[in-house]
Amino acid sequence: MSPYGSLARIDDFRGRPPAVADAERDAPASALLTEIARLRARLDELSAALPDAPVPISGRRTQGRSSAGMIKNVIDARSRRGAYLPPSLFADPAWDMLLDLFLAHHSQLRISVSSLCIASNVPTSTALRWLKTLEEQGLISRRVDPLDARRHFIDLTQSAVEALTRYFSSLQVQPPVL
Repeated sequence: MSPYGSLARIDDFRGRPPAVADAERDAPASALLTEIARLRARLDELSAALPDAPVPISGRRTQGRSSAGMIKNVIDARSRRGAYLPPSLFADPAWDMLLDLFLAHHSQLRISVSSLCIASNVPTSTALRWLKTLEEQGLISRRVDPLDARRHFIDLTQSAVEALTRYFSSLQVQPPVL
C-alpha cells in the first residue's frame, strides 16, 4: 500500500478518459448497491412468507412482526378518545404504563421512572403510587441506571410480558368490534 493511501488508487486511473476512469472506480460501489438491493428484495419476499408466530429477538420472545405496530395502535387509539369524549373518563394510568412498557420491551428500549410517569397521563404522585402497586403485583421491576444511580429504569416482569403477549394474541384472532 502506498504511504499516500488512496492517492495511489487515483494514479491507477491516470491516462484513461474520465468517463472510463470514473466507471472503473465506481464499479465496486455500484456492484455493492446492486447486491444490497437484491438482498433487500429477497428479505422482503421471505418476511412476507413468514407467519406472525413468536420470534426470538436477542433472547426475548415477541409475538411477531406486527406486535410493536399493534401496541402503538392501541396506545394511539387510547389517546384519540380524548378528542371525542372528556379525557377524565379514561384515566387508567396502570394500563397506560403497562402498554408503554410492553412497547418498550418489544422495541428493546429502557424506560425511566420519569418517562413512565409522563406516559401515564396523571400527576406524578398518582403515577408513583401506581408504580408501587404494579411492583407489589409482580408486574414490574425497578433497576438502577448503572451510569447514574439517581435514575431508575422500569421493566416488565416475565409474567407480565407473557400475560400481555396472550392479551395481544387474543386481539389478533378476534373480529373487530364495530
